[in-house]
Amino acid sequence: MSRNDLLRRVGILCCNFFRNMAFYRAGRVNNLHIDKSNFWNTVNGNFLDICILEWLKLFGERNGKQSWEKAITDKVLFKSNVNSTLKCNSSIHAACRLS
Repeated sequence: MSRNDLLRRVGILCCNFFRNMAFYRAGRVNNLHIDKSNFWNTVNGNFLDICILEWLKLFGERNGKQSWEKAITDKVLFKSNVNSTLKCNSSIHAACRLS
């Protein structure tokens, strides 16, 4: 896969993550579901499920097709920025990684 194709796929994955996160958050107010019917609870939960799956494609699979490690050229700077933004350290990331 060419670098442009990889970056396009990673970009699409990021957009899918953020779109589903926005839909998930739109269905909640003060961390509670707006509509408590079974249908909307399921739909809202599905948005979160997709977010988790997309996140794992980027950060959970070391050798995955769209792993951040294949897309980012300055890995040290990227890790540092992620850790400072999320206020965590690399050991937390390692514990959450898929083998």
